Amino acid sequence: MKNSICGILFCSLLLVACKDKPVVTTALPVFDLEKEYAERPLLFQDIADVEYVPLETTDESVVSGVAFVSMDEKNIVIYDSRTSSFVVFDRQGKFQKAFCHKGESGEEYRNTNGMAVDFKAREIYTFDYGAFAPSRIQVYDFEGRYVRTLDIPEWTLLKIRNYDEEYLFAEDVTYVDTESRDKARKQPYYLVSKQTGEMKQLPLYVKEREGSGLLWKVTDDGNNTKFSTSIYFPNYPISSSGERIFIADFGLDTIYTYYKDRLEPIAVKQNRLTKHGSTVMTEVCAQTDRYLLLCTGDKRLQDGNPPSIPDPQYLLYDYQSGGINRVILENADGITYKDMFENLSGMPHCALGDFPAGYALTSFRPSFLLEKHEKGELKGSLKEIASKLDVEDNPVLAIIKFKE
Repeated sequence: MKNSICGILFCSLLLVACKDKPVVTTALPVFDLEKEYAERPLLFQDIADVEYVPLETTDESVVSGVAFVSMDEKNIVIYDSRTSSFVVFDRQGKFQKAFCHKGESGEEYRNTNGMAVDFKAREIYTFDYGAFAPSRIQVYDFEGRYVRTLDIPEWTLLKIRNYDEEYLFAEDVTYVDTESRDKARKQPYYLVSKQTGEMKQLPLYVKEREGSGLLWKVTDDGNNTKFSTSIYFPNYPISSSGERIFIADFGLDTIYTYYKDRLEPIAVKQNRLTKHGSTVMTEVCAQTDRYLLLCTGDKRLQDGNPPSIPDPQYLLYDYQSGGINRVILENADGITYKDMFENLSGMPHCALGDFPAGYALTSFRPSFLLEKHEKGELKGSLKEIASKLDVEDNPVLAIIKFKE
C-alpha cells in the first residue's frame, strides 16, 4: 500500500498506553530499525478493548476538521481546524459546549497550533502562534470563558500537552525541518508553568534536530520558478499516557520516559539513519507490562507522480520472551491494516492529545463506515453503529483501553 502526498495527513490507530509504574526489565530492548523482523499478525482486540462512541451531531456541534482531541473518564474535547472551534462532548458522545474565539484581541487566539487539556481544572490550553507577533498560550474553561494568557518569552513554536497539576510539557520545534534548521534549539524540551508561562528547560541535548516534516523542493525549468512545501509524515516523537511522557526523539538513539520529573531510558534504537540518507522516525505507540510497541517510518519520498512515502511499520517487543516482531495490525470489527491509513478522520496525528493512563483514541469518518457497512465488512457494535449513521454525521470515536 502506497500513500500519496494528499493522503499523508492521517491519524495512527494507536496512541500511547502504559500503567503508572515503570516496566521492570534487566536490559533495555534494542530495536534495529533496518532489520527485517519476522512478521506477525496482531488483532487489536488481543491487546486492547475497543469501545465506539458516535459524537452527537447538532447544529452547534458539527465537527468537520478534527485537528486535536483529548479525553478523560467524563469528557472529550476536540479542536476543529476548519471552524477554529473547540467542541466539548461527554464521555458518551453527547454534545456539551462549543466555542470559537478566533480573533486579534487579547482574549482571543489567532492560530491554534496545539492544544492541551487539564481535565481536573477543566481548562483548555491553546498554543497561539503568529508569524509576526509573539507566541502565547491562551487558556479557557470548558464553558468557553477566557481565563488567562501565558506569554511565551520570545517568538517560539511549541508542541504542548498536559503534564501535571502545575505544568504543561512542551517541545520547541521552532526552525525544525526548515531551511533555517541550524537555528533549532538543541535542548528542546520544557515544562511550562500553567499559571505564569515560565519555561523550565529539561537536560536533554539533541545535536541534530529533526521532526516529521520534509521540505520538498520543486523546480519548474520552463518558467524558471522554484517553490517548496512541507510534507508531514505520520510519526511524532512525543506521546504520552496520563502524566508519563514518552520521548522518542528522531535525533537520539535512546527512547526515554519523563515521569515525576525524571528522565529514564526505556529502549535503544540502532540504524536510525538509512542507506538512503534518510532517518527512520519512531513513536512509542503502547507500553504495558508485557509489550512495547513502536510505530516507525522512513522519512523519504519514493518515486512516483505524485511521489509516495514508505509504509509505516509497527515493531513489537515482548518483555517475557525478549523477542521483536514486525506486526500487521487489524481490528476484529472489520477494519483492515490498509483502512487504518487511508480512511481515518483527518487528524494530523492522534499522539497530539491528552488521555488517561492506559487509553488511546482515534476516529472514523461516517462515509468510510457507511461504505464498509454496505459491503457487509463490519462486525459487532461497529456494525450496529454504522447502520444508524448518516453521511453528514460527526465522526465515530474508537476509545481504546489496553489490557494489563
